[in-house]
Amino acid sequence: MENLVVGGRPFYGYKLGVLLLNTRFPRIVGDPGNAATYDCPVIFKVVEKATVSEIVKKSIDEDVVRSLVRAAKELEAYGVSAITTSCGFLALLQKDLATSVKVPVYTSTLLLIPLAFMATGKPVGILTANSQALTRRHFEAAYVSDTIPLYVKGLEGKPEFRRVILQDSPDMNLENMRRDIRAAAEELISDHPEIGSVVCECTNLAPFREEVKSITGLPVYDYLALVRLAENSVS
Repeated sequence: MENLVVGGRPFYGYKLGVLLLNTRFPRIVGDPGNAATYDCPVIFKVVEKATVSEIVKKSIDEDVVRSLVRAAKELEAYGVSAITTSCGFLALLQKDLATSVKVPVYTSTLLLIPLAFMATGKPVGILTANSQALTRRHFEAAYVSDTIPLYVKGLEGKPEFRRVILQDSPDMNLENMRRDIRAAAEELISDHPEIGSVVCECTNLAPFREEVKSITGLPVYDYLALVRLAENSVS
């Protein structure tokens, strides 16, 4: 199989398969594309057609959908116990991917929104890579009821985040990235002080979860929360 990379803890059978977008930006610890992020044996599948520009938008082209479904089936054939992805916008494919394989599929941190809401009974703040591209369809595909109050803050206007993640740059200034993420978190909580939790749609925010937690003082649900759920849900 093409574009497969093995990582994580010593091999006792692959527990988790990760569908990775085809990107150049750095994959630091905590990011879905870094093997040190995981507490179990993991195998990555890079889906060439799944670039940032093809996924972070209001809909996903059918040929890209087919590529992702094929990739999920390849991971299943490799023996994984569960599958995640590296982009919250892939919530649009939750049903497609989950019904194409026999192992559990966790496409997006947006799946955690009902839990975040029930845990506090308060509105949920969403930090997303691009608020202009994130639509009601993404939430519906993640089975998020329209009765859950949501407030969305995008990072598309933050210069380092836009350059690195949205424009897929091969280098990252960590301090500038921290600055951008802290600013977005500050704006979210300032604009909507009534929120009770934060869900990070963008999986690339996971390495900076402490920044989001310290700024908001709220429970944060990110890719690390999703992947621990996936790891612990299967044997």
